[in-house]
Amino acid sequence: MKEKRCRFVAFCEGRHVTFVRGVSPVLSYRVGFTLIELLVVIAIIAILAAILFPVFSHARAKAYQSTCTNNTREIAMAIAMYIQDHDEILPYASIDDTKTPPFGGRTYYLFWWGAIQPYHKSWQIYRCPGDQQFIRLAPWWGTALPPAPLVDLSYGWNYPHMPYRNIYNPTGTHLARYTYPAEAMVAMHSEAPSTATWSKPYVYCPIHWRPGTLSQAPEQNVTDDHFEGTCAVLLDGHSKWYRKSVLIYGSYSSDSFIDRFWAHYVGSQ
Repeated sequence: MKEKRCRFVAFCEGRHVTFVRGVSPVLSYRVGFTLIELLVVIAIIAILAAILFPVFSHARAKAYQSTCTNNTREIAMAIAMYIQDHDEILPYASIDDTKTPPFGGRTYYLFWWGAIQPYHKSWQIYRCPGDQQFIRLAPWWGTALPPAPLVDLSYGWNYPHMPYRNIYNPTGTHLARYTYPAEAMVAMHSEAPSTATWSKPYVYCPIHWRPGTLSQAPEQNVTDDHFEGTCAVLLDGHSKWYRKSVLIYGSYSSDSFIDRFWAHYVGSQ
């Protein structure tokens, strides 16, 4: 009897056995999950995904903003060192040897990001990782200059209130002209219409040109990639995040925030 019991246990091992009084045991294999169990698991995964994906997206956006802030801080410090080394004269948006305006006889060209690069030794800081519209440009060109790398650019120069071109302002612009250097924007994370990506290297003063009046910059090329705002390079050597709307809409009167931020009070440079 004991031997028969052992054989029965061995036969049933690994199987589901159903016992009904007066009926021989019913043996069945059980493999995997039932449909109800699978649906429950899928529902739980979907709920967790709905909760966590926005959290991950927000964290990624914050990381992009942090990197952009670090980039603009590095750029601001490089510009401050450039100014110190050049007797408090600001860098130009571009320098060239034009003989006849606007571009006659030009043999070389140097953009501002090429002029300040020796102060931080990096080309990577000119691209924000959250920028989906960066443009790729050489920081200089000309037969008399060494070959230039192509640089991914996410930042636009303050036009026309930071020095534009040496042909129009050969003596340069002194730091002392800016009454509010801690608020004066030199450059910022920019964007441009898809039909005018060539204008991305500049942001345009909304007092000089009201929003909506420039086809190449309907909202002054100010981006809102970072939580409806942008990161700006300030003249005193630091950077700061600003909400886009406060930079282009509001009071345009003398000594207003917009007037000080864009340095409109110094006129065209």
